Parts: sequence; C-alpha cells; structure tokens
Amino acid sequence: MTLTTDPYQKMHEDAHFINYFLCGYKAILAHKEEVKSLVTGKPKGLKIMIDSHVPPASGLSSSSAFTVCAAIVTMHANGLANKIPQQQLADLTINAERMAGTACGGMDQTISIMGELGEAKLIDFVPSIKVSPVKIPDSVVLVIGNSCTASPKLLTLGTRYNKRVVECRFALAAMSIKAGKCESFTDCKFTTFQQLQENLGYSFEQMIELVNSSFSSKDAYTPSKISREFEVEDPFEIVENIPHVYEVKQQNAAFDLYKRAYHVLTEAKRVHDFKATCESDLEEDTKVQKLGKLMNESQLSCKMYYDCSSEQLDEITQLARDSGALGSRLTGAGWGGCSVSLVKKDILKEFIDKMYTYFTKDRGLGNELWITDDLDRYLFATTPAQGASVIDPKFTMWHQ
Repeated sequence: MTLTTDPYQKMHEDAHFINYFLCGYKAILAHKEEVKSLVTGKPKGLKIMIDSHVPPASGLSSSSAFTVCAAIVTMHANGLANKIPQQQLADLTINAERMAGTACGGMDQTISIMGELGEAKLIDFVPSIKVSPVKIPDSVVLVIGNSCTASPKLLTLGTRYNKRVVECRFALAAMSIKAGKCESFTDCKFTTFQQLQENLGYSFEQMIELVNSSFSSKDAYTPSKISREFEVEDPFEIVENIPHVYEVKQQNAAFDLYKRAYHVLTEAKRVHDFKATCESDLEEDTKVQKLGKLMNESQLSCKMYYDCSSEQLDEITQLARDSGALGSRLTGAGWGGCSVSLVKKDILKEFIDKMYTYFTKDRGLGNELWITDDLDRYLFATTPAQGASVIDPKFTMWHQ
C-alpha cells in the first residue's frame, strides 16, 4: 500500500486498519500546532514493514499499539526524538486515534508509551495524565486466553463502543443535576464521572449512593423518557462531539443509564482496591485471593451492568476459575477478544493444560474456532513489560 506524506490526507472510509497508522502519523504532523512547528522542512517519506504477534480485534490493544508505533516512527524520522514528553505523546495519540471513529479512552495508548518492565500501572487522567507503579505479587502471573471471537470496534460503533460513551454521558448529566452541580441536562460541563466526583469531594461509596438516587428506574431509557424525566428537548445535544453519534442515535431505541454509571464507578473502586491490596501488608495468600475476587467481581459487572461480555468470554473466564485461576475477567473493550486470569505460579503448567480444552473441544458444525495447531498463540502467561521504544540497528545482534 502506498500513502502520500500529506499529514492532512483523508482517512480510509472502509474502516481499514491502516487508519490507525494514519492516526499516529497525524498525531505528530497534523494535530497540534506546537508539535508541527518542531518539524523542519517537508515530512520525511517512510518505508514501513508491519509485523505483529498481537491478534487484531482481540482486546489486547493492537489498534492503540499500532497508533503509538506510527507516532514514534514519525517522530524519529522527522527529528523529534526526545522532543515530545511521554505525557504529551500519550495525549496526542489518544486524541488522534479518535479520528478512526472510536470514542476511545486513553489507557491503551498511555500504557503503550509509559509501560515499564516488571510494573503494572495505575493510570489517572484528571487533571492530567499520570501513572503510578503497581507491584503484582511475586507468587502469581497473568495468563491471557484468546476466546477466538473477534471484537471489531469500528464495525459496531453505533451499538456497542460509542453507545456506551453516550450512555455514560447521559447518566453523568442526570447525576450532576441530582447533585446540584448543574441546572439542566444540557448545562452539564462534566465529561467524566471522575470530574464530578472530584468537584463534589465524594468517596466512591458516596458516588454509588448518588447513582442509586439519580434515576427513577434501573431499566433502559428511551430518548423520550430521558426528555421527560430530565426536562431536556434533545439529550443528544450534549454528545454531539462524540464520533459517529448519529449512528448511535439511529441504531438504538433505548439507553441504559443506571447500569452503565453503576459499573463505571464500582469498577473504578475495584481498580483502586486492587492497587491498595497489592501495596498492603496482608499475608501473600490472602492478598492474591482478594485480588482474584476483585477480578471476578469485575467480570460479573462487565456482564450484568456494562453488557460488554459475550458467550465465549463467559465460557473462557469460567473455565479459568474451574481450572484453578484466582480470578478471571475479559480484557479490552469486550464483546469478544481475550480474557486475563490471575494464576499462582506453582500451578501454571497444570492450569494451562486444563485451559487447552477450550480450544480443542468439539463445538459442532458452524461453531468451530478458526485456530492453528500452535495453541501457545492463544494461551500464554505474561508479565508487565517495557513500553514502545525505537530499536537502533547498530545495537542489535544481527548488525554487521
């Protein structure tokens, strides 16, 4: 494939994966004037070879990794190495990836840039991007299991990924009215639950109480019910800047406000509880059991309240628990892709042997998993690793 070096070229209209490369390219050369001004002369041409062991649409951040890689390559080729701080690069790639169509968050891009060997990270975005180290206990390892069911975000924006963003913004506006932080639905200036939480000075427990008192029903709302209950003519006015919001509006008859808000806030609490547990003085076995319990609660919430699990993810996470995992949940956006399980190192081999049954069992005609014989591609242990970096050929073992 040949692309022009014009940083303002149009994205491909068919949800082509090359758009993620263009996102990274544009992040450096077309997104912010202060960054563009660092480039002298015309953008450099590039010869690109792409090789990856990360399966696409599997919840393992392949799209964000590709975007970050493209941005770093573009920086390196145009003389910007070490001129853009990590936090700024993360912000640039987060905003640029949204040009591909997903109303994405920023965890994937941030960890791709700011990951460090041997450390998990707690990522905060308010008031600005910040990462804090989290030491996973030495007695356990994380195991990735691919459900072998793709979750192509760009093909389901209207009914899944971007719809969740819209639902959360609706819920946030309703909670802001209840808390007395805005007079009307369209007057809400908050875009995240964390912004509202910090403005109120609330704990997670208080925010969950606010969720429970902000809605007349825990069931889904039609747009007309949102209009009546919150006295707003057009609720979509507050989400008009979300990519593909037209598809969200056209493809859905109802929106879950209570469930989405409840999941986001209880999940945020679980994240902080996970970090606190890792840093606690609890006895090792008690500590890892508690971590596993948090992961299991997360998976249940993803299934029941955020509705982003799938039949295959439910199956593989349950099999993981039955095979000895302390905890197991989906990873990534959901609706397919991979699971991540917390497993004691001393049973790792036994655990993986039992998990192979997910891939080898007879599923009947039409339900087969399209896989190859090398099952290590679909099931493997992993540890926190270094973020993206440039490898200089003169320091590699094959250089002559």
